[in-house]
Amino acid sequence: LLIRSRVDAAALQEIASLDWLRVLELYDVSASPTQLAAATRQMSGLERLRVVGTPLGDAQIFAVCRQHPGLQVLNLPNATFTDAALDALAELPELTLLRFGSPNVTDKGFARLSGQSGLRFLHLINVPISDEGLRHLHDMTQLESLYIDGGNATDQGILALLKANPGIHFHRDQLHVENDPNADDH
Repeated sequence: LLIRSRVDAAALQEIASLDWLRVLELYDVSASPTQLAAATRQMSGLERLRVVGTPLGDAQIFAVCRQHPGLQVLNLPNATFTDAALDALAELPELTLLRFGSPNVTDKGFARLSGQSGLRFLHLINVPISDEGLRHLHDMTQLESLYIDGGNATDQGILALLKANPGIHFHRDQLHVENDPNADDH
């Protein structure tokens, strides 16, 4: 496990030599997305990656997916990738938790993600998902938890999702919706 704040290009060069690393969390990254992708290239066993402060786009997501097929947790709250990156993420067989923010993902992108059978936890941060995008999640019965912070989904779309997938634990803007059958006291 390595947690690092204020990560610049020099810090990334140091991190790049840690090929044994399994968990990497980087905050306040001032290095470029390309430098970040290059730094993680040698970490063949990386299982968990969190990057805050560097907006990763499609090219960096493609590189991360190629370099780290065993990735289990990916947390990118400030990303800029598009639907094309969701194709690559859907191919990660061990991905169980995906948390991202990207204004460039559309409803159609969730059709690609809906085929990811191992995904159990999905957290969307200011992703412009609407009811159309939620419909792609209806058949994801393995999905245990869905958080949507921001977005364009309506109450009707959320209730339709909860009806289609009654086992899902759902939060909207960090709160349970009124009719969530899996609400608890947290």
